[in-house]
Amino acid sequence: HPPYPHYWDRLLPVAYMMYASPLGTQAILFSKSVSTLLRATLAGDSQLGYWFTYVILVAFIFTIIFWATRLDKSLKLFPAIVIVPTMQIGWTIFSIISGGIYFQEFQGYSPLQMGMFVLGVATIMVSVFFLTPSTADKYTEMEDMSAREAPLDVTDNTLAEPLSPGYRTSSDEELPQRVVNVKDLVA
Repeated sequence: HPPYPHYWDRLLPVAYMMYASPLGTQAILFSKSVSTLLRATLAGDSQLGYWFTYVILVAFIFTIIFWATRLDKSLKLFPAIVIVPTMQIGWTIFSIISGGIYFQEFQGYSPLQMGMFVLGVATIMVSVFFLTPSTADKYTEMEDMSAREAPLDVTDNTLAEPLSPGYRTSSDEELPQRVVNVKDLVA
């Protein structure tokens, strides 16, 4: 078994998603704002003389770069089969919520519609949680194959684990390790 509680396998990717998605999904709001400003400019009402146009453009560029770098970093920190669906769900949910608030789409909802919306979002989150495989299963397979477990060294905040557990190279060498620094999760 891994040297840490089994629920961390599911909790760490979700925590990373909760950190990256709220800011990353603001790129959608800023892109909608940029497109609205561009439409107005092309219709003859130039928006290029206003400082707000440039603030929105810079914010759009910043948030899209932030999201792309966090997605890239998440693929380095977690197995793709776990983090890709987790990040996609975070992107979707935070996009829906921030767009609904910013564009006032929730104002016309009846209590039943709001309840069904919340139920739908909760269903998506719970479904992805149960569909993503736990990396704890990976450690069980490693034990069965007489491979070594991933050591956790809390003194230097790193987690070392094989890149492809249970597999060896053609020369029967052990595969290199990926070292995850816990501090990198928020950097």
